[in-house]
Amino acid sequence: MFFRKHLIVISIRQPPNGQRNLIVYVFRIDIILAIDNS
Repeated sequence: MFFRKHLIVISIRQPPNGQRNLIVYVFRIDIILAIDNS
């Protein structure tokens, strides 16, 4: 899945203590993918 690949890349880049930032990144990418797919 395209979304899952992005999730993995971001989780590798983000430090373990940056979970709140990770959620924001995932949310943004989810929106971007939704726009791209429509």
